[in-house]
Formats: sequence, structure tokens, C-alpha cells
Amino acid sequence: MATRKIDTETTMMFYERGIHIPSRTLSLIGDITRDSAENIIKGIHLLTGISADPITIILNSEGGEVNQGLAIMDMMQRQSVHITVEVYGEACSMAAVILQAADTRRMAPTSRLMVHVGSESYDDHASIVKRWVKYNAKEDKICSDKLLDRIREKHPDFSRNKLNKLLEFDTILNAEETVELGLADEVIST
Repeated sequence: MATRKIDTETTMMFYERGIHIPSRTLSLIGDITRDSAENIIKGIHLLTGISADPITIILNSEGGEVNQGLAIMDMMQRQSVHITVEVYGEACSMAAVILQAADTRRMAPTSRLMVHVGSESYDDHASIVKRWVKYNAKEDKICSDKLLDRIREKHPDFSRNKLNKLLEFDTILNAEETVELGLADEVIST
């Protein structure tokens, strides 16, 4: 297969959006926002359009917007290509849930994972707030179901009550603890 040269301006455009075409790597670094979700979703679409080779997503995030994280998760799960997520630094809150959508989940030796029940703030009419609280409870269930499904792959008898206890407050795990719980597959070898 012949390789085409890409000019510097084009290379920088992709680099700034966290896309490295030659290595089929995407970066999700920082807060999960509409912009970062857009970059990951477009990046997955671009790379799967080029070939069916595996994709790697580099993740270092303390979390962010649940709906944007769910959009990333949905996009990852509908792909037929193998997607590996490698955590460098941290995968906290919504980023920990995104990690669970990967085919292969890898943690750097010094990385951490944090899970909890997310928080929302509302400033609106009481009737509207009630509707959003009800809707956000559905999103929380989607996230906790994903965590529970992955934990049960390794610990089939793990109960929802036990997960709810973990999520009640911030539960912070190092790489080895994350693998032991079943929220990652392996620690990246040094």
C-alpha cells in the first residue's frame, strides 16, 4: 500500500483534534464536553472509514458531561473494529464509564480510576427540575449498569447493592485494583 504525504498544516489540524491517523490513535484528554465528544466521534468515524484496523483511544480525564460521555460510549459500541482504551493519568467519573465501552481496557501503572454517582445542579422552575431529576436518574442507571456488567464479567455474583455502596461516595482505585475489580483488563507493562 502506497503512503501519501500529508502536509504540515493538515497534520497539525488532526493533531489539535487528538487524531493521529498513522497509528490510528485518538486522544481524549481533559474534561468530557461537547467539543471533546465531537472530536472522538468524528475521529472514530474517520478512522473506521479508512480501514477496519484496530483503534486506540488515549484517555486522561476527570470526567465531565454525562450526555456527551454516553454519546462517545454509543459510538464506540456500534463499531465492528476493535477499540482499545489506554488510561494515562486518570479515568474518573464519566471517563470511567467510557472506559467500559472498550473492547480492551488498559491502565498505565500509575493511573487511577474513580467511580461515583455523578452530580447535577439545577436552577429552574420546580416542575422542570423534577423532570430533569427523573431523566438524570435514567442516565445514572445506564452508567451504573455498564459498570456492573463489566464487573460481573470477572465477578458474576457482584451485587447491585455492592456497586451502589461503591458509587455512594468517590471510590478511587489504582491500576491493579481497577483490574482486580473488573473495570480494566490489564496494567500496561513498563
